[in-house]
Amino acid sequence: METNLDPNGAPFHDLLGIRLIAWDEGFARLACIAGPQHRNRSCITHGGLILSMIDQAGAPCRAMCAAP
Repeated sequence: METNLDPNGAPFHDLLGIRLIAWDEGFARLACIAGPQHRNRSCITHGGLILSMIDQAGAPCRAMCAAP
């Protein structure tokens, strides 16, 4: 079962429909159901969506630290 781990949401995530569904030190899993709003002129999912998800996955990985 997927859940949104960010209870306050994030405007950028909301805009793209990205959900953070799991995270731990050095690990993050994001999900997005690509729809027509994500298509480029060739009618395929825009690479910018994928790159945005990669970028957004980095933040929770940096936020989780096992050592104080």
